[in-house]
Amino acid sequence: KLKKDIANPVFYCPEMLREGETASRDIWITRHVFLSYDSSNHVDIGEYISEIYPNGRKISRYTFEELETLKLARNTYFGLRVSFFNEIHRICNAKDVNISHVMHLLGLDPLIGDHYNDVSFGFGGYCLPKDINELDLSVIGYHEVIPVISNITRSNDSHIEFHAKRIIEMSGNTKTIVFYGVGFKKGSSNITNSATVRIITKLLTETDKEIKVIDSTNTNFSTGDTRVKHISEREIEDGDMIVTEWDEKYVHSLISDKQNCIVYHPKI
Repeated sequence: KLKKDIANPVFYCPEMLREGETASRDIWITRHVFLSYDSSNHVDIGEYISEIYPNGRKISRYTFEELETLKLARNTYFGLRVSFFNEIHRICNAKDVNISHVMHLLGLDPLIGDHYNDVSFGFGGYCLPKDINELDLSVIGYHEVIPVISNITRSNDSHIEFHAKRIIEMSGNTKTIVFYGVGFKKGSSNITNSATVRIITKLLTETDKEIKVIDSTNTNFSTGDTRVKHISEREIEDGDMIVTEWDEKYVHSLISDKQNCIVYHPKI
């Protein structure tokens, strides 16, 4: 319908959608639709977009610059929030404070909330690292100093380094380390900027450990190092160290009949 009313229409949608089959679902459950468009052709695109949603949605129009800043700011905040809770975890670890209790109590505060506060190895993927960097660089030439945003990536890097060092220390004489999942998030086939992959790379560089990977969504994952092998869940052996960011309880069930296995999770 739009093609009939507008000559050579061009539509651009920032990647505010999650990957995979959830992308289309996100479109339908969104509470707001923000648009920016050139109305010189006297066509109100908002009217067309509103017809897509059966129950209607709030359609708001803003400038390109406003929506670009919104998109970058949202992903930057998500990265900031991940880094904040990861640093709280490290503080609790240093002081021998129960991290689960602290997270629960923080979540009771409505100004903080109990969402998006899981302890992790660090953020990754396409969007967060790229958008944090882009927002940081966007003020070049404006004589602005933004130390919080400028140090989010540094915080994330230090957290990945923290976990890599702890895994090396805890593994001791263990010869094999099994990574259960290598995607940047649970169930993802995307390993771009994956914190887990970065940890694996560091272990390969600094140790002579054999690395095994269990991940049905990333069967083609490879580092080029012959010490990295893909295995199935049933191939976990006695004495292995299993590292996982997402499925701690399930991993424990996998080794219920194994001897001297160690499970490492970022909450440890």
